[in-house]
Amino acid sequence: MTTDPNALPAAVHWSEGMLLSPHHFQRAAQRCDALPHYHASLASPFHWGVVRFERNQPLGTLLKIFAVEAVLPDGLVVSHPSPLDQASLDLELDLAKLQPDVEQGKRTVYLAVDRKEFARRYDFNATESVPDETTGKDHLDISVLRPRLQLVLARELPSSYSGFPVARLTIAEGVVKQLPYEPPRLSVGSDSVVHKRCSAIASRLRHTAEARAARAKNDLDERLLVHGLVAALPPFEALLDSGVAHPFALYLAAATLLGHLSAAGVVPQRLKAYIHDDLLASFSAVEAAADDLLRRTIKENWQSFTFTRDDDEYRLAVSEAWVGRTIHLGIRVPNGVSENDIDEWVRNSTIGLGSDMDRLRSLRVTGLRRHPMREDELRPAPGCVFYTLETPPGFRADAEDQLVIHDRGGAARRRPEEVSLYVPLADAKSDNIVRRD
Repeated sequence: MTTDPNALPAAVHWSEGMLLSPHHFQRAAQRCDALPHYHASLASPFHWGVVRFERNQPLGTLLKIFAVEAVLPDGLVVSHPSPLDQASLDLELDLAKLQPDVEQGKRTVYLAVDRKEFARRYDFNATESVPDETTGKDHLDISVLRPRLQLVLARELPSSYSGFPVARLTIAEGVVKQLPYEPPRLSVGSDSVVHKRCSAIASRLRHTAEARAARAKNDLDERLLVHGLVAALPPFEALLDSGVAHPFALYLAAATLLGHLSAAGVVPQRLKAYIHDDLLASFSAVEAAADDLLRRTIKENWQSFTFTRDDDEYRLAVSEAWVGRTIHLGIRVPNGVSENDIDEWVRNSTIGLGSDMDRLRSLRVTGLRRHPMREDELRPAPGCVFYTLETPPGFRADAEDQLVIHDRGGAARRRPEEVSLYVPLADAKSDNIVRRD
C-alpha cells in the first residue's frame, strides 16, 4: 500500500467471458485494500501506530512483546498473538546477543513485516472455520493469511519492510540497555507516558491558576495571567480525558496552551516539528516549553508533581534531591468530603518509599512524618489542603524507587480527588527535582 497515487495497483479490466486466474482476484483485492488506506493517509497523515501494546519491563536484556494491536505505515492491520494461531511465535529479542550490532550503530528495534515478498509477508499455515452465512451450518476450513510479524534491529528500517519503532537501545557500562521510549500510537490512553506528561502539564497550569484566582478579582494583570493559564485548558483536558485522542491532536492542543500563556507578554519558543515515531521527544519538548514559559511569567518558589493513583495507593517517582529538604503534599478535597475527613485520611495513611512499604505495613506505622502546613509556607489553592512532609537525613531513594501513599483501609469516599507533591525551587534545581515518567 502507498500514499503515491502512481504506485496504486491499477484497476482490473473485467470483461464477459474472460479467462480468470487467481492473479485477477489478487490484484483486485490489492486495489480494494490500497484505496481506503490512500484516502485515510491523506486525511490523517499519522495514520499508523499501536492501539494496544503490552511488553515486559525495560530493565533487563530481554525485550518481549506479550500483545500488540497496530496499524502499520502501509495500512496493514496486525495483532499478536493471532486469534487464528495460538501457537504463533513469541515476539522477543535477547539484546545481549545483539551487542555487536548495537555497538555498530543499530540501536532501534522495529515492529515490522516484509513489504514486498508475499511469501515472507504472510504465514500460510493458518486456517479458519467458516460457516454458511445463510444456514449457519456447513462449516468449511479456509486457508487464510496471517501477517508474519517480526522484530528488526536496525539503524533505519530497510525499505523492504513496513513498520515502526518500539524500542531504542544504547550501550552503558559495556551492557545493552533500553532507553525510555514511547512507540507511535493511534490514541493516547491513560496508561501511556504521553498521557502522564500531558496530565502533569494540565495539573500544573490548573493549580497555578487556582492559587492566583483570588487576587485576579482586583488586579487586571493577574486576571490576564489567569486567563492565559486556563483559556485553552478545558479543551486540552477534554481531549486528554477522552482516552481516544490522536497524539497529533493532543500535540496541537498543547501548542495552543503555550500560545495562550503569551498573554503575560512572554513569547513562547517555537516548537520543533511533531515526530510521530518519537512521541516522547515531541511531548518532552512541549513540557520543557511550558516549564520555560511558567518560569518566565510566574515567579514561583515551588514546583508541583501529581501522584498516579493505583487502587488504594498513590505513587510518584522520586529523586535524592529531596533528601533532608522540606516538601509539601497538596490534597484536593472531593465534593461532599470535609477537610476533617481528609485530615484523618492523611494522618492514617502510610507514606514512604515503595521499596520500604512492606516493612512499614508489617510494623503498622505511618512512615514519614507529616503535619498541616502554615499558610505562609505556600499560597493555598481553593479546595486544597496542604501538609508538610519531613524527609529525614537518612532518607535514600534508588533510581527506580517511588514515593508511595498507602490507604490503610480508609473509607473510599474520603480518598482525595488528587494528590500532588510540592518541591521548593529554592532548595533544588528544577532539572534535578523529580523523574517525571
